[in-house]
Amino acid sequence: MKKLVESKLFWLVALLLLIFMILLLCFMNKDFKDTYLFLNDVKIEELENINNGLIFQIKNRNINCDTVKLEVYIDGTYKYYDTNLNGSNEEVNETDYRYDDPRIGTYDYDLAKIFKEIKRPSDKTYIITTGKNEEYYTDIENKALKEFLDSINVNLDLCISAQVPEEYYKVKSIVDTSKEIKDFGCLEALEEMYKDDNYTYYLGCLKSEYIIVTYANGKTEDIKKALERGYVKVSDLDRFDIDYIKEANNKN
Repeated sequence: MKKLVESKLFWLVALLLLIFMILLLCFMNKDFKDTYLFLNDVKIEELENINNGLIFQIKNRNINCDTVKLEVYIDGTYKYYDTNLNGSNEEVNETDYRYDDPRIGTYDYDLAKIFKEIKRPSDKTYIITTGKNEEYYTDIENKALKEFLDSINVNLDLCISAQVPEEYYKVKSIVDTSKEIKDFGCLEALEEMYKDDNYTYYLGCLKSEYIIVTYANGKTEDIKKALERGYVKVSDLDRFDIDYIKEANNKN
């Protein structure tokens, strides 16, 4: 009799476990279907972070390195982080080390197409994090994603570079913006811009913040910082007609 009760109890527990597993699988499948239906009818503005306009960022998660990253914004712009300009992570924030000085561009593409092609992927190559911090996965079979990336010339299958490309800080222009300001005045004192082994280079007054360098990558900074970092040479000042005073060091 005791064995019969134990046997019935065993089969009852087994049946309850089976029912639980079936219900769990149904719930998971429903959750996936609900997600898929949402993505199939997604409105891009529903994914946006209203604070900064970010729609989503995407990275490759299958490469064993710090990978490049793409951020896409509601205003039709994107930021592509592919370079670590610091060269090392000494005394810099980890985020700054991995992702610095993005390439900024514009796009003209129906982003909803990318999400409509998100299925249950064979591999989770790419992770998409929306502006609402929701995560989705897709892979190389997402034709819309490939089409979008090709349209903006972005490759997500790369490690982030620790080297600055040769053309990255090519000087595009140096402009003395003070000349564009009506009745501009500055404190009349020599302002040291740069010093090498033989000479010290000065401005005739304190206005270095008004002399703006623009690089090929679109970034800008004032002339003193550019000279200190070595991205601008004194010959560039001559090339762009920037007035300065040159004095020999150790004059006797």
